[in-house]
Amino acid sequence: MMNALRTGVTLLLVLAAAQVSAACRWPAWDQFRKEYVSAEGRVVDPSDPRKITTSEGQSYGLFFALAANDRDAFGKLLQWTQNNLAEGDLRARLPGWLWGKKSDSEWTMLDSNSASDSDLWIAWSLLEAGRLWQMPQYVETGKALLSRIAQEEVADVPGLGPMVLPGKVALLTIRAGALTPATSRRSWRTILSATAPRGRSCAMAISACCWRRRPRASPLTGYATRKVRAGS
Repeated sequence: MMNALRTGVTLLLVLAAAQVSAACRWPAWDQFRKEYVSAEGRVVDPSDPRKITTSEGQSYGLFFALAANDRDAFGKLLQWTQNNLAEGDLRARLPGWLWGKKSDSEWTMLDSNSASDSDLWIAWSLLEAGRLWQMPQYVETGKALLSRIAQEEVADVPGLGPMVLPGKVALLTIRAGALTPATSRRSWRTILSATAPRGRSCAMAISACCWRRRPRASPLTGYATRKVRAGS
């Protein structure tokens, strides 16, 4: 994100933990929503001439809406994310990370590669929204998104084990510095383990209603992962 949006995001992250009360208004969220979130639920980076939206920005918006107990904003942010970054279905596709103005008459996906940090935030926000607001459809979408993260963004790296890559399109030769430490936190591992179907022994969803065991499920969770080779 560019400086303007990043400043607002940083401020909200600092204040979020202390101001989650459902009974109180959250002025910082109100200001963020007013300055950066469109009526349709798109988090806009005004510092870029293309008026870009990133999956990272959407993930922050979803988290802040959840912390503010703003169900309406959460729903709009999720709907926009799903329709425009995931071709209408977050259960079936990882969101592309960059959307914006391509020409005077065209607004579209500018880069369809995914970003694992935002994907994890979106999945977590969905799981928590479903739990707190008693909306099982959010939980199911969050679990499906985690399954896709594990399948497309997690790799078994020799010498390191299962690692979350920056995105689904990444170098097959892993080198030092190519991984994102933030995505390997114990908290993400706990979430993946807790939501994996049937615990650690089961893997990916074949369809919305059917699960199948896979012989090479990741040792990290029951979700299946792919292998890459290590390089210099």
